[in-house]
Amino acid sequence: TGKAFQNFPIHAKPSRPATLPYYQDILKKTRYDSHYLGSYNYILDVTHNGNAEWTFTTGFFADNYNILTPPLQRHLVESVNKYVRREFMSRFLTQNEEGNWIEMTQEETFRQIHHDLSMESTGLLNFMVQQLDFMLSETNTGVFRAMALHREHIPALLAILQDKIIGALADPKLLEDACHLEPSSINPRQFLLPFSRSPRSNATSAIFRRIIPSVLPEPVRDDQEPYPGAFLKEGDKVDGRYQGKYNEWYTGKIAALSADRGNVDVIYDDGDEDNGLCRVCVRRYQEPHVGEPIGVRKGDSFFEGRVVKCYPNNTFDVETEAIGVQRHVRTYNIRRYLLKWEKGASIEARFHGVGDVWYPGKITKINKDGTFDVEYNDGDTELEVEEEHIRLAVA
Repeated sequence: TGKAFQNFPIHAKPSRPATLPYYQDILKKTRYDSHYLGSYNYILDVTHNGNAEWTFTTGFFADNYNILTPPLQRHLVESVNKYVRREFMSRFLTQNEEGNWIEMTQEETFRQIHHDLSMESTGLLNFMVQQLDFMLSETNTGVFRAMALHREHIPALLAILQDKIIGALADPKLLEDACHLEPSSINPRQFLLPFSRSPRSNATSAIFRRIIPSVLPEPVRDDQEPYPGAFLKEGDKVDGRYQGKYNEWYTGKIAALSADRGNVDVIYDDGDEDNGLCRVCVRRYQEPHVGEPIGVRKGDSFFEGRVVKCYPNNTFDVETEAIGVQRHVRTYNIRRYLLKWEKGASIEARFHGVGDVWYPGKITKINKDGTFDVEYNDGDTELEVEEEHIRLAVA
């Protein structure tokens, strides 16, 4: 037993990449979940938008949750997870040893939903499970948090106790035989009905008799974001805005994300670094497209040009006026720009969206539907031009 009290290496397990919370994300198992902080353990449920929405959601879906059979609980948990992803595009995040945010695995997310629905369903369970949460928080933030006993054995024991109290989540492999229903065919709202039968009675058939056939919309894909770059993680390939103040974007990878400062450290492909970039100064990398205006490095200088060909190995041919066509240019030798469409901007457009000829002109109006009115240099005009048919003119 002596080994249980030895110091446990903090980085013994591989750490998941950190991310920055989106305002609709649901933050769980944080450092606020401590008995010593008193009422502060509820602060996120009030002040953070995602947690406030989740509190309302669990109250809406938790009626009679504890009398459902384990397979039906599993179905409801999976359906609630899809509902949250579809309606709010929320992720379930928790804090790692360094205090940064990491995304829960799918099974951890299901256990958390099961945990919260069970606590909301019955007041007595709420109190008992809350005490287990306090003790689990002590293993992460308490005086003895570096010991193997607190980092491995006690959390495992507390997880077993929780399963004894609220019931373990059913194995997904058993669901098909138990319910004969696909999770995607079940609407979580269909279970919010009063039950008068005992859990041991034929409650399952009562539920199915009350089901109204309906089809849920397709759930949001796991990789779909509310806006580009909302779910960036450490290690993701990005374009960073150099020093956070120039309209120059260079390709690199996220080296670190800081939860307390909310900023991003980026290592660029050319070896330079930017530390402490704001969130809006980093965007998810997308390959340059033909016609995009970029700068290409030659020696110690950059020359303005335009992409004329893209290759599968992520290299590009760039045409410039100063140094001609540069072949197979790699990402560390280019810089990109944030394209801002403004009234009066000099552009080139394909007339009526056909052909390969781009005619110079300027934007005269930006329409609400995202199209543009264009006046060409030869005097012609064109209304409601799609964005894909215009490009910035290279100075």
